[in-house]
Amino acid sequence: MSNLTFKQDRRVRFEEVTPTNTIVAFLDARLSSLVTHLHLPIYEGYDDLDDMQLAFLTLPSGQTVTLAQYENSPQIGVDLYVDLKTQDVPAVVFESYQYLEIPRSNISWFHPDFQEHIELLYQENSGVDRQIQLVEVDELSIDNSALKQHPPTKIDCFRHALRIYTKEDFPLYWAMLQHNLGLAYFDRTEGNRKQNLKKSIECFNSSLKIHRQNKFLDKWQINQDDLAKSKKSLSLHKKKCLIKYILNRPIPNRKLQNADFSGADLSHAKLIGADLSRAKLIGAYLIGAKLIGADLSRADLIGAKLIGADLSRADLSHADLSGADLSRAYLIYADLSHANVKYARFESTCGIPESLKQDLIARGAIFDDAPGDRSESKILVPR
Repeated sequence: MSNLTFKQDRRVRFEEVTPTNTIVAFLDARLSSLVTHLHLPIYEGYDDLDDMQLAFLTLPSGQTVTLAQYENSPQIGVDLYVDLKTQDVPAVVFESYQYLEIPRSNISWFHPDFQEHIELLYQENSGVDRQIQLVEVDELSIDNSALKQHPPTKIDCFRHALRIYTKEDFPLYWAMLQHNLGLAYFDRTEGNRKQNLKKSIECFNSSLKIHRQNKFLDKWQINQDDLAKSKKSLSLHKKKCLIKYILNRPIPNRKLQNADFSGADLSHAKLIGADLSRAKLIGAYLIGAKLIGADLSRADLIGAKLIGADLSRADLSHADLSGADLSRAYLIYADLSHANVKYARFESTCGIPESLKQDLIARGAIFDDAPGDRSESKILVPR
C-alpha cells in the first residue's frame, strides 16, 4: 500500500499539465531513447486510457511540444502532441523530428490533417534528413542514480511546465497550472506541512490574478473554495502545533489572547498565568489543567470541560461558561463577576463562598446540592 501511495504522489494527470493535447505523429521508439541525451526529465503521468511517461521539448524556434509514451500499449512508441492553436503545426512537427535527429523512415504515422504538408516539408528538405538510425538506449546502462534517489514529482512537473508556459505568453494556461500546483502542494504528504500549505495558498492567489470574478466566475469560485480549504487547513495545523508545544513545554505567563482552541484537548496543560483573554475555547477539554492566575476574561468557554482544573485566582470575568463543566475544579479567589454561567456545572467545586454560590445559582449555575430540574443543562457545543 505504501508503494502505491508513493507512486500516486508522483503521477500527474496529462490534461492538467499540458495544453498540447492533440496527437499529430507517432514514432516507433522509446521515450528514454529520444530525450536522455538532451537531459530532459521524464515524468510519470496518466490519462483516461493508461499510465504514461511524458517529457516537454522546447524547440529552437521557442515552440514547445510534449512527448508521451503509454506504459501498457501493445505497440511501444512515442506520441508527439502539439497545440492546435499553433500557427503552423506541420512546421512544428518537422522541426521537432529534425531537432531530435529522427529520420522520416522511423515515423510510422502523421495526423491526416497535416500529413500532406509534413511530407512536402520532408521532400523540400531532403538534404536535412540525414537518415540517422535511431539508437535504442539500454535503460540499465543509463546513469539515473540521482533520478532513482529523487524521482520527479508532479510538483516538479507543474513547476517545469510553468517555466515553459509563462504568464505573459499563456496567461489562462499559466493560471490553470498555478491552480493545479496549489492542489498538488495541498495534497503533498512529504516535507513540511506548514510550508506546503503556504505554497498552496500562494499558488491559488497567483491563479486568481488571471481568474478574476468579473471575467471567469466559475474558475474564480473554484480557486476561492480551494484557497479557503488551504487557509483552514493551515489554521488547524498551526493550532495543532501550538497545542503540542503548550503540552510539551510548560511556560508560565503565555500570551494566548484571542487564540482559537475550540474543541482542542488541553487536558492537564500547565497554563499558569496565561493570558487567554477573549480566547475561543468552545467545547475545549481542560480537564486537570493548571490555570492558576490565568486571564480568561471574556473568553468563550461554552461547553468546555474544566473538570478538576485549577482555576485559583483566575480571572473569569465576563467569560461565557454556559454549559461548561467545572466539577471538582479549584476556584479559590477566582473572579466570576459578570460571567455567563447558565447551565454551567459546579458540582463538588472547591473555594466558592456560600454568598457567591447563591449568586451563581441565581444566574443559572448548577450545584450538586441545589434543587431543580437539571435536564436542561445539556448544551449543544458547535464543532
